[in-house]
Amino acid sequence: MALRFDRASEFLVGQDPDDANFRKFVVPSPLARSCCEDGDLAVFADIFDGWEHVSVSTQHHCPNWDEMAFIKDMFWQPDDCVVQYHPPRPEYVNSHRFCLHMWRPVSGSVPRPPRKLAGALFAPDVIDAFRTWAGLDDWYGGYNGDTGEVLTWQDCPCRDKGWLQRE
Repeated sequence: MALRFDRASEFLVGQDPDDANFRKFVVPSPLARSCCEDGDLAVFADIFDGWEHVSVSTQHHCPNWDEMAFIKDMFWQPDDCVVQYHPPRPEYVNSHRFCLHMWRPVSGSVPRPPRKLAGALFAPDVIDAFRTWAGLDDWYGGYNGDTGEVLTWQDCPCRDKGWLQRE
């Protein structure tokens, strides 16, 4: 299945007149209501040289997991596997410090290691105990991935520390 440009059509802001497979979108961040995540996601999507490619950037922070997963699901099917590469250092390209890329070959599939190698599959009570032990219960970047709850600015622990200027 190819990139799903149609699922993001309401956010389309530009298309290369010479290449119908290169488009720019401005998508509201799924976390924009949170105090620690702000603004829009600038998204470039293209198909070139046998690769489907989507880049995601913001003005003030590197896109996080939730933002990347949101864009991934917008442009690909839920069961499609896409990758972010960390190439050898001499091949690094960094045109924007707050930009990440997702890739998928047009033909074939991306090889994946067994799921168990990505992390142990524990029961929820074991995960909760680990999060408590690691101190992860207090704050999770303004977004609770388990419940989908987005915390408000008033709930943000950064607020009193002056890290962000908002209100």
